[in-house]
Formats: sequence, C-alpha cells, structure tokens
Amino acid sequence: MHLYRVVWRWHFYAGLILAPVLMISAITGLMYIFKDDFRDASNPSAVFRSSSQPPLAPEALLAALPREVGPVDRLTLFAEPERSWIVRLAESGKQPGTGAGFHVEPATGAVLGPVVKEPALFKTVLDIHRRLLSGTVGRVVIELATSWAIVLLLTGVYLWWPKKPAGQGVWWPRWTGKPYAVLRDWHAVAGFYLVVPLVFILATGLFFTYVWGTGYKWLQGTDTKTFFEAPKRPLSPEMGTAAVSVEPSVGVLNAFVERARQRWPGFDLEVTMPHKKQAYWTIIPQTNRGPKRQGMMALDPATGEVVAERDLSELSWLTQLRMWAYPIHTGGVWGMTSKVLAALSCLTLLGLSGSGLAMWWLRRKKGTLGLPRRLEVPLPQWLMTIIAVLAVALPVMGISLLVVLVGEWIASRRQANQAETAEAATAR
Repeated sequence: MHLYRVVWRWHFYAGLILAPVLMISAITGLMYIFKDDFRDASNPSAVFRSSSQPPLAPEALLAALPREVGPVDRLTLFAEPERSWIVRLAESGKQPGTGAGFHVEPATGAVLGPVVKEPALFKTVLDIHRRLLSGTVGRVVIELATSWAIVLLLTGVYLWWPKKPAGQGVWWPRWTGKPYAVLRDWHAVAGFYLVVPLVFILATGLFFTYVWGTGYKWLQGTDTKTFFEAPKRPLSPEMGTAAVSVEPSVGVLNAFVERARQRWPGFDLEVTMPHKKQAYWTIIPQTNRGPKRQGMMALDPATGEVVAERDLSELSWLTQLRMWAYPIHTGGVWGMTSKVLAALSCLTLLGLSGSGLAMWWLRRKKGTLGLPRRLEVPLPQWLMTIIAVLAVALPVMGISLLVVLVGEWIASRRQANQAETAEAATAR
C-alpha cells in the first residue's frame, strides 16, 4: 500500500504540472492528423478525377498538355485511380519542380486546377505542437512533457492494475455516482484501453524533439536526404565540361516509369526531369501509408540507361525506424482507420489531462492545494532499476527527476536543521 501511494504521488505531481502542455499537444496533434484530408477537401474538383478512362502513358500525357503550361520538371503519378496527377513546372535558379503546380486529368492531360498549398494555419499548428511557438526552449518543454507522459501512462497502468477480481471501475466505468468517483473511473479505464496507441504516438513523437531526436540522428548516422539523391552526370572528357543535355528518345520516359512500377507496384511515383545539363532523371516511389520515400531510381535520358537504384531496405534498421516514426505518429499507416485511432488517442490524452486536473480540484479541501505528503518509504530494487532505465532512455525526464530529487533532499535537510535548532533552543 505504501508503494502504491509513492507511485500515485509521482503520478499526481507529473500530471498536475504537465497537464496544460499535454492538452495543447493533444489539441494541435488532433488538428494536424487530418491536414492532408482538409487540403484535398478544399480542392476536390482538381484533386479527384471525374473520368474513369485509363491514364495515358507519361510521354503521351506530357504531349497532350496545353502549350501554355510550359516545360515540366516533375510529374507525380498517383497509384490511387480516383486521384488526378500533378505536374510541376521548371523555375530558373531553384530546385526542379518548384515552379507552379497543376492537377491534370491522367486520361486527357486537361488541366483541372492549381495545386493548393498547405494552409498557413497548419504551419502554425505544427509550430505550437513541436515548439509552443518558443523555439528551442519550447522544444525542450515539449520533450519534457512527452517523456513524462510516457511515465504517466506506465504508472497509470500500475495504479489501475486490479488487485482482486473486479468489474465496474476497472474494466468499465460507472456512469453515475459522486463526480470524483465517475471521473476516476473514466480516467483509469480510458487510459488503460488506449495505453498502447498512446505510448506509440508519444514514443514516435520523441524523434522530433531536441535532445532525444538529435541524439538519435547522431546514432543513426545515415543522412536520408543524400541517400535518395541521384548522382550527377559525369564531366565530358572531350570537352572538359558537363555532359551536354541530349533530347531523350521516344519511349525512354515510358520505359523508365514502367520499370519503376514493376519494382515498386502500388506506390505513387514522383518523376523528376530537370532541364539541366548535369542532371539525371529520377523516380522516387512514395506512399502515405508508411515512410514517404521508398527508394530511388536514376536514369540517363541521353542513353536510356538506369545508372542508380536504391531501396529503403538498404538502410540500417535505425534509419528505417526513424522513417516509420512520422507515419505512426500521425496515423498514416492504415489510412483513415489509423487516423481515427490516432485522433481517438489525442482525445483520450486530452481527456486524461483534463480529468486529472478536475479530480485534483474536486479532491482538495477548500483553502488548501490538496497536495499529497512525501512518504519516507524505501523503494524496491526492481522499481529503482526501472526508474534508472527510464532516466537514461528519456534524458530530459531523467534530468528533471534528478533536479526534483535534489530539491527534495535540500528541503528535507533544511527541515531537519530547523528541527535540530528548535530542539536545541528548547533544551537551553
């Protein structure tokens, strides 16, 4: 029973202090989950096809585009048959395909409308979610809250764990009764049933934090940006300059795309055809149900030869794990099913934080803060080991825990000194 009170005390303090930050993270996370769906819904006539005709071959599609569209640097071919394709135009002095973008009908090449950029609202939402609009300090605060939230879930499971056969209040919450008892039931039961997805969402969120995320990048080593970059065309030994751009033969682009489709069936294909002398064409297979980039294939348009092929499986497991973090964190694994699960988890985190604050407010006596007393109880070795492992695995939480323990030790020493001084004064 004493150990239960010790765990509950830490659960109480961590939840009370970090509840506001966790509520902000839950609300902004809930909004960001449906960012892409909101963007598509705001431009449905361009994003979604009205024709059921099969798409043209890439070269035929480019030839069918209106002349005023201009030179195309990038073509995105979506695997979903109901989606339109995207063409992006060349823009001098910038990366390929950074010019204007248009949705086109794959069966005819007709322009359906411009590509709508991500609303500025979601950029602000993401900045709040990751940094609290406070730069590095905000990132550290978010990491502190995320780390302690994982501890809160683990301690919450310990506090929920039934000591004897039970039903109401353990496996299902009561609907009526005293407000505190009802809140406690919903707090415990909802937290238990969604603890697994919540831990996954919180753990993957650590990949984007300051201390933990930076440390993981260093440990991972591989730079995924350079991994998916195509090599440059070699210099011409005769001219001493970059190999000149040669107009590709008919069928080269079609064959290139078909080869990529055979290697990565069912994936979206982003085809880049830069109008530069020292650049290869590339295809990057993409998906919204896992790591966005799945590989890379580079082609020399002058010869039609594939000069480089890379696949996600070639990366280390540490790098692959990091690439899975974003889709898991945002619910982009099983389509709408996982998005709804992620949204439900965000609502649960919001409810856990809010109900925790409400229970504290209802429980406290009027005129007091209702804070639990510190118990002088020796902790078992197994719990000390778990705390040490968590402190190392979650360094920001570990540092904060050390600060709290040092503060409690100083406070206890001060109280002891005051007691000794009072006793000595009484003795005189």
